[in-house]
Amino acid sequence: LLEKLRQGKMSVTHFSDYLRMKLLADNGGLWIDASIFVKKAIDDKIFDKPLWTIRNPGCDTVNISNWNWTVGVIGGWKDNVLFHTVSAVLANYWRDYDFVADYFLMDCVVKLVYDNSQCVRESIDSVEPNNKGFYYFQEKADRALDDVDYQEELRNNTWLYKISWKGKYRTVLPDGTETGLAFYGVPGGHEFTSFILGIYNAAGPGQSLEKEIEERIEKITKPIHIQIM
Repeated sequence: LLEKLRQGKMSVTHFSDYLRMKLLADNGGLWIDASIFVKKAIDDKIFDKPLWTIRNPGCDTVNISNWNWTVGVIGGWKDNVLFHTVSAVLANYWRDYDFVADYFLMDCVVKLVYDNSQCVRESIDSVEPNNKGFYYFQEKADRALDDVDYQEELRNNTWLYKISWKGKYRTVLPDGTETGLAFYGVPGGHEFTSFILGIYNAAGPGQSLEKEIEERIEKITKPIHIQIM
């Protein structure tokens, strides 16, 4: 599988699908996608059962899971039948094929196991509905939040929120001025400084540069690729 990943025949996304299930099968624990904002400390009670996931049946009829599970937030005990079966199916699939049949391949496999294994179905169905506001911030991205609605959302029992960089978000000011800036993520830690500086630079003249730096910039005569880590 690693070789197919290096060759570009398998995407990082689909490799991570296999990796999470294999890690959970061998070690147990909780997988949380990097695009999930965690509002509070994780409650150890979610490990009281062999499986836990974000679940609100019937609330998302577009997804193949019908929101019976969320593969971006899933966990449980080691040696769980679901984790072992899905990781084995994905491993065999990628050994035999060099293309992905469907972007949501892992959901398709979980659905196959859910429909055909009574113990897996009962395990998933036993998870109490939770985190109903999971898509709250993703759905309201790039829009002004109503303060009353926002405060009410913060008080509810949702503690995991899906966010995404994949949307096409505005990078212009109300007067139409292009800023070239878009902030993806939660402004916490070091990111908070970048967030504030972005607002500051977009709202006015921005940070002034030292004369020496301006002179060095003026001497640049060819394209330069800059990466900031």
